[in-house]
Amino acid sequence: MISISIIIPIYNAGRSIIRCLKSVSKQTFVDYELILIDDGSKDDSYSLVHKYLVKDSKLSEKTRVYRKENSGVAKTRNYGISLAKGQYLAFIDQDDFIASDYFEALYSEIENSNKSNVDIVVGGYERIAADGRILRRITLKSSEWAGYVVTSPWAHLYRTDFIRSNEICFLDNGIGEDVYFNVVALNSNAEVVVSSNYGYKWFYNENSVSNSIQNTFSEEVDAIYLLDSIHNKLIDIEKVNGTLSDDVCLEYFFARYICWYMLYSTRGSSKELIARAYNTCFGWLRKYYPKYRRNKYLGLRQPKGENPKFHAFVFVFYLLERINILKGLLKLFGRR
Repeated sequence: MISISIIIPIYNAGRSIIRCLKSVSKQTFVDYELILIDDGSKDDSYSLVHKYLVKDSKLSEKTRVYRKENSGVAKTRNYGISLAKGQYLAFIDQDDFIASDYFEALYSEIENSNKSNVDIVVGGYERIAADGRILRRITLKSSEWAGYVVTSPWAHLYRTDFIRSNEICFLDNGIGEDVYFNVVALNSNAEVVVSSNYGYKWFYNENSVSNSIQNTFSEEVDAIYLLDSIHNKLIDIEKVNGTLSDDVCLEYFFARYICWYMLYSTRGSSKELIARAYNTCFGWLRKYYPKYRRNKYLGLRQPKGENPKFHAFVFVFYLLERINILKGLLKLFGRR
């Protein structure tokens, strides 16, 4: 059985896909298959991939290429999961690339683990600018929070049978399709191993949809649908009296996500939309986590492995919420 199935969705990738493919071809780990899925590209991505594979016979032998009508990255990744033959799944985004020892480092964590089944391996990454500068480096240490640090599907290995048996998929939503996948996987009784490797290179693309679509509240970006979907799926999986188990990290994650969503989307929104989103988000939090204000991580204490700067934002955000001035302050930054 193949060890790793690498899934790369492609949509109008331009020449960035060639850099991505070259980095896969240079891997010191060789027991993998590569699944490339063109999601109805309108540029020449599909032909560029084929031209490159003709030149790189080593990679070509390991690669299957598919082309389909455009349906979005969530459905494309889910299609890739259905095609995978490997023991583990790995995802790479078309703009990104990986260090030559990336898969060797992650897979060695499985081989060196004393766990009978490793369901998830999670590692770090480097954020790379267009001029090659390293904007940020994330190195993980084993902790209860480590699995929440990287909520994108890349920088992970997922055991294929674990994903399929729990019917975990990417959510077809305008926001957080990957957040859904990772949070559900983490909370499905997963055996998680943390790697200190940061061989994934996350390229900063200023024209990325994710850098623009989420800067305002809109019907296309439905955070509550995302939160409800995660919550309901975990109830289905855990079957604990129809409610989620009392998990302080999961509760902090939801509170933290609402903080991020409100701060990020306020910039381009009207005061009316800000007030509506505020009421909806905190209504959701009070409904499912009525004691959220008592969460130890919403105070000065932070989860081991959390970014101190991010935690400071969350701390101040919920401090202002406790004294009932947060909504008014957020509205000050909105459009008239």
